[in-house]
Amino acid sequence: MSRTEKENLALKHFHSTGIPNKATHEIGRAQAAKLLGLELIDENQEDYNAIRQTGPYRNIRIRTRRRTPETGSQRIGCGNTDQNFDSIVFVQLGEDFEVQEIWEAGKKDIVAKLDEPGSTARKERRSLIVYQFKNIAIKLWP
Repeated sequence: MSRTEKENLALKHFHSTGIPNKATHEIGRAQAAKLLGLELIDENQEDYNAIRQTGPYRNIRIRTRRRTPETGSQRIGCGNTDQNFDSIVFVQLGEDFEVQEIWEAGKKDIVAKLDEPGSTARKERRSLIVYQFKNIAIKLWP
C-alpha cells in the first residue's frame, strides 16, 4: 500500500527515534480512512477522530496497536464513554506497520463490556485487552 506524506514522516520519526507511537497512530488512522472510506477530522477533537457518511456508526474513534514479537498483552483505551462517539475502529498493524486487521465495536457493546463485573482495572482504566475487544467487535478488514 502506498503511504501518505504524513505516514512517511511518522515512519521517519520512528526510524530516527525508535519510538513507534506516532508512526503507529498516524499510519493506523490513514490506513483505516483509506480502507474503510472514512473522513478524518481534526486530531484535537476529543470525542471522535473520523466520520463515516453511511451506516449506523457515524462518529468513530480510531485506535491502533502495532504487534511485534516482543509485544505482550495490549489494551485498547476506550476513553471517556460519556463523550459523543458511536464506535471504536481498532487497527492492528504488523511489525512492518502494514495493516493486518481492522475491527469495529459499537459504543453500547463497549460500555457493556467495560461495566461487566470482574476486573477493577478494566473499569478504572476504561480499556479492553485486544481479545476482549475482538470478542464484541465485527471484523471489517481483510
